[in-house]
Amino acid sequence: MKIAQLLPDDKFSDAAYNLFEKASPNTSTYYVPKSSSQKELKYIKKFTPIFISTQSRVLGSFVKELLAYDLIVLHSLNGFNSKVVSKISKYTNRPKIIWIGMGYDYYDLIYNDMSESYLVHTHLIAKELEGLNKKSSIKIAFRQAKKGIKKIIFQEKTKEELLNYIDYFSPVLPSEYIVLKNKLSISAKYIRWNYGVNAALYEDKNGPKVKYSKKNILLGNSATLTNNHAEALKLIYDLELQFDQIICPLSYGDKDYREYITNYGHTLFNSKFKPLIRFMPLEEYYELTQSCPVVIMNHVRQQAGGIISSMLYQGATIFINKKSPIYDFYHRQGITIFTTDELEENPKLLEYRLNDQEIFFARNVLRSNFGMDRAIKNTLNLLNLSEA
Repeated sequence: MKIAQLLPDDKFSDAAYNLFEKASPNTSTYYVPKSSSQKELKYIKKFTPIFISTQSRVLGSFVKELLAYDLIVLHSLNGFNSKVVSKISKYTNRPKIIWIGMGYDYYDLIYNDMSESYLVHTHLIAKELEGLNKKSSIKIAFRQAKKGIKKIIFQEKTKEELLNYIDYFSPVLPSEYIVLKNKLSISAKYIRWNYGVNAALYEDKNGPKVKYSKKNILLGNSATLTNNHAEALKLIYDLELQFDQIICPLSYGDKDYREYITNYGHTLFNSKFKPLIRFMPLEEYYELTQSCPVVIMNHVRQQAGGIISSMLYQGATIFINKKSPIYDFYHRQGITIFTTDELEENPKLLEYRLNDQEIFFARNVLRSNFGMDRAIKNTLNLLNLSEA
């Protein structure tokens, strides 16, 4: 069995490597696309991948190499992986292809416009930032036009067309597969898999209950408009909620939006608003979250799943936008979780703390869905597809 793994240099790739090597050692080859300007890996630390040039003239020979594999696993349908699928679709003897969805790579298929996941104030921020970046908007439009011309010249397929050549699809949440299946009638079958970033944590169902050192609020997960930070900050301000600090991760995303939210947060809360600008190692980040008994995630789309699940394990009180599929996922399984609307209606919920029984139940659900045993089982099932 020979597996080709096409991975980006991101924070999930080490976890993918760990799972596939635990499930089936030395059967996977790990490829990472590398542009001529990229000097070194930023996030991958635990293995040394084979670098593949992103230049079109090299891609053809790489695709021919992939024909020798039994299975190709695409970690996201990013630009490079899309080109790979487009080129390999011409071969009738191509291997089975599995697409591990990251979220950002299929939201454009779920939403007609990404602004559908913005709330009212965030819509205004988006327009304001767009006005400040007219030159950038022109450059983006030019690049998109250039890509469109290239697609015609090189006969590259659209993302919707590429779906016809993907055999299996694993989105972050099962419900997202159903949404895409109903909207686009995709032929790809559903396969359950996730990166197991917190899998080892969930195995310890009897781990100690976190004794929160402070009364901080963890807000959002990145410097992206889909966090709808402004509405959440205004809600906290209007309700006059009592807390020590608002911890707001903004280390990755859009720098102009990061600056906007940082200024807005400081305007409302002064030094009680603490933006996290630099990237933190996972251990350091988890240590910081142990000062946050309350979490507010105001995303409409599926986002911040890893943070939410790890904070549930710790026993934090979670408030999520009721439109988020993550809220629906956990609420249906009986976990104690609240909506931001419920917080607005009853500000005293900020003081609510999960009891031991609620924490134990949440940990069982997390272990069942995302624990190490489940992650290994899902990975073995995925690998068996090469022989199906």
